Amino acid sequence: VADRAKVLGQGATTADLASRITVFPVPNSAVFRIVTTGDTAQAATTLASSMADQMRQVVSELEPEGTESVQSELFVVDAATPAGAATETSLTQAIGLGGAIGFAVAAIALIGANMIGNRVGDGRDALHTLRDVRGLRKT
Repeated sequence: VADRAKVLGQGATTADLASRITVFPVPNSAVFRIVTTGDTAQAATTLASSMADQMRQVVSELEPEGTESVQSELFVVDAATPAGAATETSLTQAIGLGGAIGFAVAAIALIGANMIGNRVGDGRDALHTLRDVRGLRKT
């Protein structure tokens, strides 16, 4: 571990590195997430990438010699990125999202207007509604 810490920390102690690295398992999978901290976003990203590289080397070193097939393999699913890094949204995605939100707002407005329009406004409306209902029951 100390040898790996030297490679990862470039002079940092094992305890310092341990305080800057957290590994979370992803439930119901063989995937885990490495979260690192650093003085800068770039330093944290570099540490996470280095940690993944070192873990890959450890897994390959633990592989028994003389086996024809690889028993375990470690690979990066998503490369390290700084927290809060801006993601690019394409014009098509933005238009699609705007259209979906506009459609949802219009649907809610129409439902609300329909609910308000079906209310009885005054006594005369109530009387007409009652007469209409009585007329429907007689037929």
